[in-house]
Amino acid sequence: MPFDCDLPASDCIFVSGLTQALEHKWIASQAYGEDLGMLLIRDWCQRHWRTFQRFRRIEHLFGESRFHQFPASEFGVWKGRVREQGSLFDIILGAFECGMENLEFVNWACLQRLPQAESYELFTLLDPNCVRMDQAKILQLAKERLVLA
Repeated sequence: MPFDCDLPASDCIFVSGLTQALEHKWIASQAYGEDLGMLLIRDWCQRHWRTFQRFRRIEHLFGESRFHQFPASEFGVWKGRVREQGSLFDIILGAFECGMENLEFVNWACLQRLPQAESYELFTLLDPNCVRMDQAKILQLAKERLVLA
């Protein structure tokens, strides 16, 4: 699927990620006393890109922010759903937020004796596979933006 990032930042996870990376670059460069440029963009990508994608996925499912990299049919499917501490829904979201992948989740859910069908259904909708977008697009966008600046 091609990634068209000429859309507003709120619609493109790569542009939204770049905005966060540039903010990280600015803050860290100010603290260091000089512009460290792409070094800090790469640093942000290494440290935060994976988690950033997962939280944008959750925002998409809750209908808080629409990202065209995720299926439009899934936008807002959890709208109005409340996270209650200790509920199965909250536990599954927590596992996803912590970075669990499919097999790791299956093993963990069995050990925790979570209801299998409902747990797998919730985790499958979160779809960890769809939040494995390559950070190269952010780096490319950053290079283009930094050259133009």
